[in-house]
Amino acid sequence: MSQTKKPLIIISVLLLLTVIPFLGYKFLFQQSTGVENHDVGILEIEKLKDEIDKLKEQNKKQEEAIKKMPPVATKSTEISPKSNFVPDNNLSTVVNEWQRHVAHIECNWPLIGGGYSVARGSGFFWNAGDNDFFALSNLHVVVQDDYSGKSTIPQYCSIKLPKDIGTAIVPGKDIYKVSRDGEVQIDASLIVIKNPTQFMTTYPVDSFINKGCTLKNSVASVGDQLVILGYPGIGSQTGVTATEGIVSGFDGDFYITSAKVEHGNSGGIAILIKGNCYLGIPTFVDVGQIESLARILDLDIVISALAPR
Repeated sequence: MSQTKKPLIIISVLLLLTVIPFLGYKFLFQQSTGVENHDVGILEIEKLKDEIDKLKEQNKKQEEAIKKMPPVATKSTEISPKSNFVPDNNLSTVVNEWQRHVAHIECNWPLIGGGYSVARGSGFFWNAGDNDFFALSNLHVVVQDDYSGKSTIPQYCSIKLPKDIGTAIVPGKDIYKVSRDGEVQIDASLIVIKNPTQFMTTYPVDSFINKGCTLKNSVASVGDQLVILGYPGIGSQTGVTATEGIVSGFDGDFYITSAKVEHGNSGGIAILIKGNCYLGIPTFVDVGQIESLARILDLDIVISALAPR
């Protein structure tokens, strides 16, 4: 080996001895730092979980403490969360809210000699959604005995709502009797309106069941105030007539009421004031020697009869 190459070899060896340890240290440092960062990340997540658990526990304790606190006395009227009753539930507000659902019903039966036999009554109208529209009324509004004494459905009925300039025509095939257990008929009928007026289609989707007193946890008691909405023959000729009274008692499937009910009211709406809810269908009047008391068919009877089995 020449003398000129020896110094070069020595320098190269020294460089290698210096660089390799440095690189090794750097590599080990990077590896250890990565592990350390990973461990720090895990620790941070665990701390966060602990904090969340602590907050949950604190929130739970606060809720339990609130439940144990005595009720705060206030001057306002206490309202049960299960009741739809509000302090300003008066006749005018109830009537204004419900009268839009009161349908005037006129049914026609053709006579043998020509012309029609006509029956008039009231009903509860609602939009069930999916282009389904209905009216609930009494059976005796939409059924008449023919000359042979057989009960018959009308050829058609016309349905009209307050403020509606149009009238929906319903053929007899779309009018149904309501029966209990498929056998015992009750004084209720369901009218399917397949050709509603434009005005009817603007009604929000709803159901008479949702407006019932039972669903709203409002139970009628003797003495409770109510109002009956409908189209009695001796009432208003241009709109809904309201008559007020109380729940006077109970008679099987019916509520007894002191509210005035006349021909044309049948099939209308009886509203329990304290719950602002649909109590039942004004159906008939039991006439005494001096006074008369009307009967309201309990809506729960109708709902149970219509419920699928």
